[in-house]
Amino acid sequence: EEEKFNLVILDIDLPDGSGLDLIPQLKNGPEGGTPVIIFTGTSVKERASGNVRAILVKSESSEIELLSAIQAVIGGVQKRN
Repeated sequence: EEEKFNLVILDIDLPDGSGLDLIPQLKNGPEGGTPVIIFTGTSVKERASGNVRAILVKSESSEIELLSAIQAVIGGVQKRN
């Protein structure tokens, strides 16, 4: 709660529950909260919330696509600051 992150990369397939349960905790803060990229092994039907900026399925996404998504989000965050 005390740390500010520019981005969270989240796998929703956690051994002790769904990573989607963490997203509401990231919504608090300035400008809508911490941006999230979901990078997971299973498909996600829809965006979980407004701060989810990208959803990438591991088996369908390259490292370049992940890097591009990260750069797009981080670039947008830095422009706002």
